[in-house]
Amino acid sequence: MRKRMLAVLFLLLAAPPEAPAMAFSPPDLPAAEQVQQALAQSPLWAAAQDQQGVARYEAQELASGPYEFSVQVQGQSRWVRGMGDYGEWWTTLQRPVRLPGKAALDRQIGAAGEGVARAGFAEARLGLAHELLGSWLDWLGSVERERLLLEQQRLAVENLAAVQKRLQAGDAAPMDVQATEADVEDITRSVVEARTRKDMALAVLNGRFPAVGTQSPPPLSDPQPPTDALGDLRQAVLTDNPRLQVLEMVVARARVTAARARAERWPDPTLAVFVASERGGDERIGGGMITMPIPGPRRGQEQARTRALLRVAEDHLAAGRQMLGAQVAGQMQAVAGNHAAFLAAQRAAAAMTGQAQMMQRAYALGRWTCSGSCWRVARRGWRQWRPWRHGWRPCRPLMASCSTPMFCGVKGVAPVS
Repeated sequence: MRKRMLAVLFLLLAAPPEAPAMAFSPPDLPAAEQVQQALAQSPLWAAAQDQQGVARYEAQELASGPYEFSVQVQGQSRWVRGMGDYGEWWTTLQRPVRLPGKAALDRQIGAAGEGVARAGFAEARLGLAHELLGSWLDWLGSVERERLLLEQQRLAVENLAAVQKRLQAGDAAPMDVQATEADVEDITRSVVEARTRKDMALAVLNGRFPAVGTQSPPPLSDPQPPTDALGDLRQAVLTDNPRLQVLEMVVARARVTAARARAERWPDPTLAVFVASERGGDERIGGGMITMPIPGPRRGQEQARTRALLRVAEDHLAAGRQMLGAQVAGQMQAVAGNHAAFLAAQRAAAAMTGQAQMMQRAYALGRWTCSGSCWRVARRGWRQWRPWRHGWRPCRPLMASCSTPMFCGVKGVAPVS
């Protein structure tokens, strides 16, 4: 179930808010209000929001332009032989101006930057949601594993009591008691390890997302078969994904930047007006001035660089689409295949459980003899199959070491993870 839930929730979290609603809504997950609160409390969420503010200020800066007015004031004293000294001054007001079309391109670059920030916020939200989902499922998985091992510990203690009774009746060897005691200690060690992993998983969940990590674990539900709505959700993910939106906006910004570099082949002029006073005020001067830089090879190199950056951004977008399509296709196959694997494992778990219980009752009644290693194999196989009830760990092949036919026949039945 965990693989299937991860697959479906990958699609669900990667989809945009307006994606079609899914019939698959596991009760094992926290409430939507808690999730929203937990995500909003994350510093990464705040950083993504602040980045939108940075992009907005950058857009305003680009719209205003890089140029400012400047004032130049010059004073001097003129000496004319035989006529005396004269005070003179010169004042100039000047400002570079953008050629027509450049200001509009700068505004488009700013708008594209704001689009990148908005898509980045959606991507950050998606990443936080994936992290929350992984931490939540790790915690539930560790809780379920501890519960199963506690159940195994109880069965092992009951089996030890049965072996001790048979020893007192003279129908069991001390070696059987020692082997069964070792089995109890081994399971106790596994319980302690499972409890430690559960506490660690809860500590991580509480540390990263305290809004959802303080509640009791919900009961695990059975996985449901895939629905037809998955096809609509898959299309929504492929057409409107936050990561692809970031790459698309980066391409849009690179395209406008390349157009801006192309427009920069013609340099911006500087316009100026000036007034002057000469010969002690007897002469007044006023006029205007235009300064035009002579373009050099740097402008052509800058244009080539921006075109290369545009190609890089387009390549990244194509790679992102390809990777997302492959990932979604794989997750869709996992959604369908893991449910079938769960049903098969559920049937095998039921058969293995009944088998182990019959063996324990038969041994307690003295109708069957089994060594301690055989009991360990039986319980180990039951533990490996039983978690498929909720899908919290993959099954591994049973390494049966008992010579009893019923256990040797189990070889090769368990699916390989």
